[in-house]
Amino acid sequence: MPEIRDLFILAADSQLQTTLNTLLEFRRPSLGIRDISFEIRRHPNKDPGCRTESVSYLREIQQEYSKAMVMFDFQGCGASNAGPEELEERLETDLESAGWNRTDSAVVVIYPELETWLFGGSFQRFQQAIGWTNSPTLRSWFELRGYLEPGAAKPEAPQKAVDALLSEVRKPRSSALFKDIARRQGLSNCQDRAFKKFRDTGSLSVRRMNGLTEAVSPFLRHGINADLPLVPEPKLLQVWRNYQFGFRQFLYFFRRPARCVFAEFEALRSHLEQAKVCGHQGYHAGSSNG
Repeated sequence: MPEIRDLFILAADSQLQTTLNTLLEFRRPSLGIRDISFEIRRHPNKDPGCRTESVSYLREIQQEYSKAMVMFDFQGCGASNAGPEELEERLETDLESAGWNRTDSAVVVIYPELETWLFGGSFQRFQQAIGWTNSPTLRSWFELRGYLEPGAAKPEAPQKAVDALLSEVRKPRSSALFKDIARRQGLSNCQDRAFKKFRDTGSLSVRRMNGLTEAVSPFLRHGINADLPLVPEPKLLQVWRNYQFGFRQFLYFFRRPARCVFAEFEALRSHLEQAKVCGHQGYHAGSSNG
């Protein structure tokens, strides 16, 4: 029986596919996620295909992946009676009806289109990726040509602005450009709603600290209190006691082999039990006492 992989993403086109692949392959430290197994496929009918055919598409691969995500642009998808968030909710409901748990699937609709992510970080890094060496600065160039309002974070029509820029620097529109920008651009300051949903949903929601993970997404809340905070290792025993009924799910998201983590839990539990017997009230990190 083939091994079940972590995440499947159905993307609308090659630019989105390349961007997502770059983020998951090369930007894991910036996203704060563990290593995952994933596959990203393009829908042959692009944005409209993702909107109208993703449910049947994902039904076919349900036994091969733990989680699934659908991503496409709102602009050009053909939706006329719903905004991006309402469209996401409708499709997520349809996926649930098709057999996907709400905690295992998600839909991300980018408004208005993927190019808006290119403006989510630093204009300086955008300049470097595009090879902009002209004067004025890239931001000023967009403003002077009416693509960007003074003080605005991004253009109202990002694809039109990017196409004009590529024409100015005589570069083709290619997946390689999106890959380069995805590797350079800062991620922490991007406030785009769709990007934040992508970042905070599913496998991308596993945060690491001192060998522990924090499950902050509905994808990863099986058997774990949703408000579980990041905790230092001296409090592992308390975590183990409070959430042991979900221990297998919790353990799955550790980077280290399960037997190693379980051994650490057992060693710490034994240490704390000995401390209790000796009259100690708790464990103090760095203490040389048993």
